[in-house]
Amino acid sequence: MKKYIYLFSSCVPVKGASQSLICDLQRKDFEFIPNSLFDILTDLNNGRELNTIRSKYKDKDDIETFDSYIEFLLEKEFIFIDNSLLIDRFPKINFDFKIPAVISNSILDIPAEYNLNNIKNTVKQLDQLGCESIEIRFLGDFYQSYTDILRLFETSGIRSIKIMLNYFDFSDDFFLMIEEKYSRIREVYIYNSPDEMLEIETRMMLIYFLQDTTFSIKSCGFISDFYFSVNIKTFSESSKYNSCLHKKISIDSEGNIKNCPSMPQSFGNIKDTTLEEALNHEDFKKYWNLTKDKIEVCKDCEFRYICTDCRAYTERTHEDKEGLDTSKPLKCGYNPYTGDWEEWSTNPLKEKAIKYYGMQDLVKKN
Repeated sequence: MKKYIYLFSSCVPVKGASQSLICDLQRKDFEFIPNSLFDILTDLNNGRELNTIRSKYKDKDDIETFDSYIEFLLEKEFIFIDNSLLIDRFPKINFDFKIPAVISNSILDIPAEYNLNNIKNTVKQLDQLGCESIEIRFLGDFYQSYTDILRLFETSGIRSIKIMLNYFDFSDDFFLMIEEKYSRIREVYIYNSPDEMLEIETRMMLIYFLQDTTFSIKSCGFISDFYFSVNIKTFSESSKYNSCLHKKISIDSEGNIKNCPSMPQSFGNIKDTTLEEALNHEDFKKYWNLTKDKIEVCKDCEFRYICTDCRAYTERTHEDKEGLDTSKPLKCGYNPYTGDWEEWSTNPLKEKAIKYYGMQDLVKKN
């Protein structure tokens, strides 16, 4: 009796230079696989009958390897085997990415001295553009300003708020109170925290303490497996658009409207330019379609559809014919050609870019 191999539609293989992944978009996880197994899985449409595929291997070691692959895939529930040819009943997932919002996410930098009316106006405009999530970065005193800022979102359509702030002496129940009062806050990143990691119990809000680091605009752009996001939405958007700048708009501490606060080009100031006017600038969306498949090194990385990107801080080594920076993110220490992670700031090949951005203070000493 014939047996046919079926890869679950939510389990998507992604090939890298030295190894591949299976991204389990339903369970929001991934598993490393060798490139030889990737080739088998992506060739199933040309023939999925188990014994026919197995018969291609003549060497005993190759047959044992193939059998171990099948055992691994079944154990992880990436595949199932059936006696019937069911290919028409299990179509592939459509990874076209469409959302009704003009802008899906935003970054708002709050300086020590801020104009509340300007911030209120910004929130109103973001709401009109359909913005769903916002990252609020407090460059000044969070404790003195958070109530003025956060209450502006209570009647908006913005559903998810991430907060970045520097450590201050807060009470034991402070963040629990914040969560109860401002339920849209999903994540809080606290920089320059004490040596010991604090434990704060919250119901839904995630709190991260980052030691020995004071937040600044140069703090963004770190590429790490900590920030990997394995789900259909992220995978779909990353495969079609830039995973950092697509449908994003930002307002820096001086009110300048940008793709990202760390990028040099400004498209006006919130004091005299609307967000819609900035969006209509011919250069505003120039990076929106720059996928990881078009970025040097990243295009050979198995993490490219679950990873973030950074166009503000890059290695400054490549440019495409349109003049777009297609260099690898500066703060990425992963090498897809070896499969190894290293400390990005000590890589001698990045020294020139580190100096260009004035990030010498971020370089870790051996």
